[in-house]
Amino acid sequence: MGEGKFSTVVKAKLLGQEVAVKICKRSALQSNKTLTQQITEIECLNKLNGNENILGYYGINSARIRNGCIFVFLETCDLGSIDKYLRANRKCFHPLSSMEESKEKMQEEWKSNTLVKVDQDNRGITIGTLLNWTHQICEGMEYIAAKQV
Repeated sequence: MGEGKFSTVVKAKLLGQEVAVKICKRSALQSNKTLTQQITEIECLNKLNGNENILGYYGINSARIRNGCIFVFLETCDLGSIDKYLRANRKCFHPLSSMEESKEKMQEEWKSNTLVKVDQDNRGITIGTLLNWTHQICEGMEYIAAKQV
């Protein structure tokens, strides 16, 4: 699914459910600084768990930490990161033709309150969808601030 400086993320099954598994690299656990960063990230995920606008955290397996291995189990993001999704689908953005049509469509899409919605009739990503996503991001950020993370 992806790789960074300190971890690799792969898809797996956990108790029959598809999850993303973040596998911390040995190098991330060798120095006190990077180990502390990994532990802090896990503590934050645990503290923020349970909000629909924050990536779900299922737990960790640190049984092999002495061998330089920690597994972090997370909710999958089927479409990947939102920034990559928007860049890849930039041409699918559909501006509405009139202000009245725009107002009606935005209200309709806002009521549907779906996280990822590309119109069934292949209109593309609309302003209403983008506003809905923006609202959900703001709710997630408000939750993070309230938890003082």
